[in-house]
Formats: sequence, C-alpha cells, structure tokens
Amino acid sequence: MKIQRSLLPHVCQPRRNFLAAGAMAGALLTFPQLALAGKLLGVASEVYVNGKRAYRGATILPGDVVKTGGLSEAVFVVGEDAFMLRERSEMRLLGPQSGTTRIAAGLRVITGGLLSVFGSGERKLLTSTATAGIRGTGVYVEVSSDLTYFCTCYGAVDLADSSDSETRQISAIHHEAHMVHAEPQVGSVFEPVTKRNHYDEELRLLEALVGREPPFMAG
Repeated sequence: MKIQRSLLPHVCQPRRNFLAAGAMAGALLTFPQLALAGKLLGVASEVYVNGKRAYRGATILPGDVVKTGGLSEAVFVVGEDAFMLRERSEMRLLGPQSGTTRIAAGLRVITGGLLSVFGSGERKLLTSTATAGIRGTGVYVEVSSDLTYFCTCYGAVDLADSSDSETRQISAIHHEAHMVHAEPQVGSVFEPVTKRNHYDEELRLLEALVGREPPFMAG
C-alpha cells in the first residue's frame, strides 16, 4: 500500500491556525457536554462523513464513518483524541463506553492510513487483522484486507491479531512497528518492521490540537 506524506501543510496553514484550534479543543474538554461532539478541523480535497461531503467545522459523532478520496486528508479532534486520516482511507468511530462522557471507546480503521494520538484512559483500535488496546498513546496504522502495519509511536499498546491467538504488550518511547498478518508468517502473525510514512512533526501538531506535547519532546 502506498501512502503519501501528509498533506497537512496544505490543510491547515499557517501553523498558528492549528495551535489556535488546539487551544479551543482543550477548552472544550472542561465542558463534558460539549466534548460529546468531535470537529473536523482540516480538510484537503474530498472528505466524506457518512457518505456526504464534509467541510471544515463539520461535527463528527460516535458511529460516524469518515472517508477520504485521492490526494485528500482529514484532520479532526474527538474529545481528548486527535486524528489525521490519509488519502483513500476510511474509519468508523466506536460508540462511548457505558456510563462515561467520552465520545468514543475507540475506532475501526477499515482501509488506508491513520495517524492518531490519544488521551488518558482505555481505547480500542480495530483493523482487519489486529485489535489494539491503547492508553495515552500515539499510533500510526495502514490497513488492507489481510495486513495491518501498526506503529506504536509512543505509549503502551496491547496488540493482538483479530482472532486473539497471539498478543504483544508494547511499551514504546519512539516508534516500534509491526506488521500483523492474517495468517502466520514463519510461525507468527507478527513481523517487526521499520517506521514508515509518518513523521514526528505530524505527531507534534496533532498533540498541539488537544493541548499536549509528545513525550519524546520532554526535557
């Protein structure tokens, strides 16, 4: 799967717009009733929410499907989490956990690439071949029908194949990547690989949207 480098410079220019949006997103977190809706903050070319063309400022809710066309990208914030959906990609937000005000318990990446940063608390990230439990984490995934590229950019992840027959507990400081295959390759569905198609600058910008910095910037 070929995923281009981020269109972010063309989505939200200048950078101060990104930082201002981040301050606004952080303010919303103090009002749980407002944090129940996510916002599409950046759009490049064709972006769709539930099959309808979407533009900057569109609301994103639990259960919604976000999809991008060719040479397109979507950047959006949902509660304490921020996302950058690559071109020709599709994802669905999962509904909130019972008894919480968090907008989503996680997400399913159906196809394509997604870079995401998450606040505190448990989330689930599902793909065609992998299930991940994530906590305060930055991750990047690329998904096809029989393969998932999964990079734990930082934080803790409980990574399993979709049948839960193999698991890995990953604690990364600065990028640890695996392929997760549908069928074992040389005895395992997991294959260690190198980082690809995502960048620290993108992680810094996404974290800024929710008033944080990546842990690799500490000190």
